[in-house]
Formats: sequence, structure tokens, C-alpha cells
Amino acid sequence: MAFFCHFLNAQVTPVQPKASSVVTLRTIPPTQAVQIRTDTKNLKTQLEKLSDSVASMQRDLNMLVESLKSKLDSKDEMSEADKLALQTAMERMNKAYSTISNMMKKMHDTQQSIIGNLK
Repeated sequence: MAFFCHFLNAQVTPVQPKASSVVTLRTIPPTQAVQIRTDTKNLKTQLEKLSDSVASMQRDLNMLVESLKSKLDSKDEMSEADKLALQTAMERMNKAYSTISNMMKKMHDTQQSIIGNLK
């Protein structure tokens, strides 16, 4: 069973342990060892850059979330102010209807009283 390592461009054949559980190690040629070290360093550098990029993206996303939260809170505050203004207007309208209704009832009662006195 052979594995292909993309970053090494070389085939690696795993060594199967023998029945006595002794692992046999093979010597890697010096040029291949240098290539492995170089590839490992390159991968480590790329991983560090990627990690920095991810951290930067995380900070940017956190700032965006905070900005959106603050905008949403300001919209809620405006909404609360609008709700209060609407409630005040509705209370005034109800008072006006109540006053008009009371005046119409008094006028009706007065008219009924006048008609009753004429009889």
C-alpha cells in the first residue's frame, strides 16, 4: 500500500511491524531529507500567514457585528420614541372623542328637556 504526499512529490511506503513488534526504520536520502525540511518550513510559514489572516478576519467580523448591534439598538430607540408618540396621539384622540361624545349627550339631554317642558 503506497501513499502519495503532494507537498513532497514522493511516494512513502509504510513499513508493516513484524510479529515481534519491532519497527524497522529506513534511512532517507539527504536530498529528500532537505526537501522534506524545506517543505515543512514552507508549510509552517503558510500556516502562520493563514492563522494571521483568520485572526484578522475574526477581528473584522467582531467589529462588524458590534456596528450592526449598535445600529439595531439605535433603530430600536427610534422605534420606542415612535411608539411613545403614537400612544400619546391615540390618548389625545380618545380624549377628543370622549369630549365630543359628552357634549353631544348634553345637547341631546337639553333638547329632550326643552321638548318635555313644551308639552
